[in-house]
Parts: sequence; C-alpha cells; structure tokens
Amino acid sequence: MTLASPVGFDVTTSISAVMLSDRSLGWLRYLDGKAHVPDRWDREGRPHPHWDGGRADLLASACALGLTAQRTPAWVERHVAVLDLLIQRHTAWWSLDGWIDASGGDGAVAGDAPDPVTTAETFGWTGSLLVLLGLRAVLAGGDRWNEPFALVEGGGPDGAGFTWTHTGIAEAVAAGWPAPGTGDTVEAVVAGLGLQLHDRRHGTRLHAAAFAPWWAAVREQALGQAEGAAPPADTLITAALLAPQAPEDARRLFDAGLAALGPGGGLLPGDRGEAAGAALALAREWALGDNATQLTATIEASYRSTGDDQGSHTWALEADEEHPAGRANAWLAAGEVAGPGQWTSLFIGPWNPCHQVVGVNAPDVMLRRAEWINEVLYVGLAPRQADPARWTTFRITGAEPRMWYLTGLNGTTMDTAGNATIVRAPMAHGELEFAPGSY
Repeated sequence: MTLASPVGFDVTTSISAVMLSDRSLGWLRYLDGKAHVPDRWDREGRPHPHWDGGRADLLASACALGLTAQRTPAWVERHVAVLDLLIQRHTAWWSLDGWIDASGGDGAVAGDAPDPVTTAETFGWTGSLLVLLGLRAVLAGGDRWNEPFALVEGGGPDGAGFTWTHTGIAEAVAAGWPAPGTGDTVEAVVAGLGLQLHDRRHGTRLHAAAFAPWWAAVREQALGQAEGAAPPADTLITAALLAPQAPEDARRLFDAGLAALGPGGGLLPGDRGEAAGAALALAREWALGDNATQLTATIEASYRSTGDDQGSHTWALEADEEHPAGRANAWLAAGEVAGPGQWTSLFIGPWNPCHQVVGVNAPDVMLRRAEWINEVLYVGLAPRQADPARWTTFRITGAEPRMWYLTGLNGTTMDTAGNATIVRAPMAHGELEFAPGSY
C-alpha cells in the first residue's frame, strides 16, 4: 500500500531534506518533559519554578517549538500536544501574575475584575496568547481553540472564567488596537505577530487593518528608541518578533542590537542568552554567514551545553542554576534550529497541510525527520533508548490501496487499516523511506 499524495502536492516541487539535529531534538525532548510536568497555574496553585519567565517563557518556547515543527512537517502531532499544554497555562490565573486579584480586589471571584482580553493594561498578555493560539492553529489540521473556551477560571460573572474563541480574541485585539503614542511598542509587535498568524490560518486581514497603520505612525520613534540605549536583549528580541512584519526595520534593529551585544569572540554573561539566541535566529534567517559563525562560536564559549540520560539538551547559563533558564533556552533553541527564511515562513508562509505521521510513542520515540519530497515520505526514528529487539508502531494518515516500496530499517513492516497505514519498526536510530509503487 502507499500514501495518497500530500495535500497541495505539486509534481514540480522539490524540497531539500530537513531534519532535527541532536541538540534541537534534545531541546524538544526537554520542553516536552517540562510541559508534561504537572503543575497548577490556577488561583490556588503556583507554576513550577522551571517556568522562569511566566508567560514570557511560554511565548519564547512556543516560537522555538514552531521552528522545530517546520523541520518535521509531516509530524506535528507532539508539537501540537505541547502547544496545548502551553496554551492551557497561558489561559490560567497565574499567567496574569495576580492581575485579576489586583483589579477586582476581594470581589474578583464574583466577577468584579474586567475581562483581560478587552482591557488595555493586559494588551501584552492578550497579544502573546494570540501568538500561541495562532501557532497551534497553523500547525494543527483543526482549530480546537476556535471553539468557545474559558479564560482565567475564577474570573468572570460566575467565576467560571471569560468565554472566548481564537477568532474572537484576534478580532478584539484588532478592534482595541492602541492609538499611536500609547501603549508598549514590544507588546504591540507581539500582538501584530499574533494577528499575522490568524490571517495566515483563517484568511483574514486583521494585521493590515490594525498593525500596519499603527507601525507607519510610530516607526521612526520606535526605531530611534530601540537604536538608542536599549538593552541588547530587548532590541534583538524585538527585531526577531518584527522580522515577519517589517523585515527592513527589523534588520536595523538587528544591526543595532548586535553592536550592543558585542560578542566579538568573547564571553557573554548569562543574562544575554536570550539576545544571543534571537540574534543567531535572525542571522540564519537572513543567511548572514559571518554573523552566524561568530554568534555560534560565542554561544559555544559562553554557555555550557548539557544533556541527560533521557536524551534532553539545554544550555546552562550559570554554574549554580537550579533549572535551565527557560526563556533563554527557548531563544537559543530557536537560533540552533533556524534556517534561511524559516522564521518568516512560520508566520506568513502559505498554509500547506500534508498527510501526517501520528501515534508515535513519544517521548520514548521522537522523529528527527518527517517530510514529503514529491510523493515520497521520509521518516527518521530517534528512540530515547535504542533497542533493536523491541518494536514501536505509528500510523501514516491518508493511505490508499496501492503498492508500497519501503526501504530503511531491516524488519520494518506495514499494514493498512481504514484510511491509515500502520508501521511496525525496530526501536533503532535510522531512516525509513515510503515510495509509491503501481496499483
């Protein structure tokens, strides 16, 4: 049996082979484990301390996760599962860091606190949530979060939260866009990125209606301030978030931030890990070879690459840190996995879903490669503990009755059930190739 052509398949298409490096795969394992550690972000709970930056950690992790998913376009199942866990945290009480209580006082549970989606002072929170929702909608075949869901349980008129949908939040953000000269520039850049993602997935034009005229009005002042005495992390992260929206202006910020970062072959303090990661992501996005080489060398010299027996990978920024710095690790992971044009295409590229590999036994088995090249599917297995005497299974959706040509790991078998093909393969590192044959 073989697969039907992937959605949008074009016989003229030729895609270069992509896969996750050992370190990018290790960071994905780390984030997967971190997201699956049970903690409580509700009013009576507290986030686990490995979420060092609250929603800023969630935002950076989601963006890096989007880049790793681009390396395995035919396997986004686990990425989407992790994004759902990030969104669940972002929609909970502690993502607002107690704002509900501060706004509503003792009566907050009774509904005295305003809805954070329509409140100007929580515009940044709404914008970053919109990015997470947008990334999830772009990667997944469906749009789970466009069904009504509750935000911030414990708020709202009956204490059950505020009811919204992805599209409803996007439309509210566009309608409530701050006037030029008001609000925080970085928060608006984040919200603009969220509108771009919604436009990409749903065909709307909210970004053009809200962000574009605002940026035209504030552009020179915002660039001047960022090119002044702003910390390099602020400048370079803003440049990365701005790049899909205004690439020429983002390049100005990149040049200013890189000069302020001053890697120059020396060591960077831990608090500049985020800046270095964002800079490397942009250097690779724009194929700036000399900058990428220098930044890579500086990161290697400055931060200790660490792993564990579970196959995870992180960067240690300080000698005595209890947990890996989440935001910095996410930006360093983004720099590690980025490639020419990939950051921009994540937010504004065409939405081309394809048939998927599903049912992978993650995290025991992850995929370092899953992509279509013409009508051929390539899958790279990466078990946490290789043991060829053991077996793992997964499914390939969208199969039709045809002959398969299967090459790769010895002993791999396949069968068809319904509209999916079931693959049984040894728990070993290796690549499988599924090519169409005749009927």
